[in-house]
Amino acid sequence: KPNGKNNNILPHITKYNLKQDEILNNKDCRFILADNNIISLLNKSKKCIGDFADVVTGFYSGNNKKYVKVASQDVRGAKGYNIINHDEIGNSNSLEGIDSDKDIYIPYIKSASTTKYIRKDNDWYLLWNKKAIKEYLSNPKARFQNSKFYFRDGIAIPMVKSSNIKATIMHNCIFDQSIVGIFPHNSSLMNYFLALFNSE
Repeated sequence: KPNGKNNNILPHITKYNLKQDEILNNKDCRFILADNNIISLLNKSKKCIGDFADVVTGFYSGNNKKYVKVASQDVRGAKGYNIINHDEIGNSNSLEGIDSDKDIYIPYIKSASTTKYIRKDNDWYLLWNKKAIKEYLSNPKARFQNSKFYFRDGIAIPMVKSSNIKATIMHNCIFDQSIVGIFPHNSSLMNYFLALFNSE
């Protein structure tokens, strides 16, 4: 702190001091730390994403360590999860589950992607036989929510936890409650939204 100045703030960073009521009086209590023109543009907008798409969160098993497996221990957040065997992986687009006595798992979008637009790999898998479906529906901790969007084409966005949003296409899979699923009312807007959510 030469000359009593605080040099911890970089020259391109702007510091804001907000009062609690300024946040509460802002639409949806959003933090919009930008110049007044951008704030004005966002606050005066008559349309939001929900006017053009269904915006929903996904599934929760009630006990992920029991029902979810991971592709490898190298996957972020994989600690404590069992590794999937290739012969346990199946395909389904049925809400009733796969008719099998064996444990069959399907791709499950559970966490942030390492890439934008298209996920490189399926890292997570969800048990999806008929027995498991019955357990999900009877378990009060499970959330079989927004099921009409399961297996539909949409866009997956993780709940915002980082400075970079990576939106990816979802196709024929289940998505976790930590994922926001965007399902445009008009499918021709899919690529527009995908580009928008991946833009700076």
